[in-house]
Amino acid sequence: MSGYSALKEFTKQVLPKAAVSAIGRYRARRRFHGYRPRQITRHCGDCDLTVEQIDPLGERWYAHDWELPPEIPLLQQSRLKPGAIVFDLGAHQCVMAMLLARRVGPDGFVVAVEGGSANARAGARNIQLNSIANCRVIHAVAA
Repeated sequence: MSGYSALKEFTKQVLPKAAVSAIGRYRARRRFHGYRPRQITRHCGDCDLTVEQIDPLGERWYAHDWELPPEIPLLQQSRLKPGAIVFDLGAHQCVMAMLLARRVGPDGFVVAVEGGSANARAGARNIQLNSIANCRVIHAVAA
């Protein structure tokens, strides 16, 4: 166990849960404080997408070109066809939803469901930036 992991575990055992939660919230605010959103265009799978990065996590995930995610060819073997209706649950900033929208074409539709309000807004903006008409973001939690 690393020193940081040991300290984290010790903190959980010693401090009340409310204090541990408050420390976690403080650390998250510090990490995101001062981050300036920016737009980037990257090659994602087999197309170029413009993505608005709103936080360090999104930057880590989307600030580089990436291959077509393996889920897409797998889904294309079964029901991901032109004209399909697809749900992307936990859509984050809608990069996968946009790739799916390209696969289902203008006769298909993608419903992107995202529980985080900032991510849902970023996803809607990303869909708009890429002129994708067959995808909508719903700010909700799915289970």
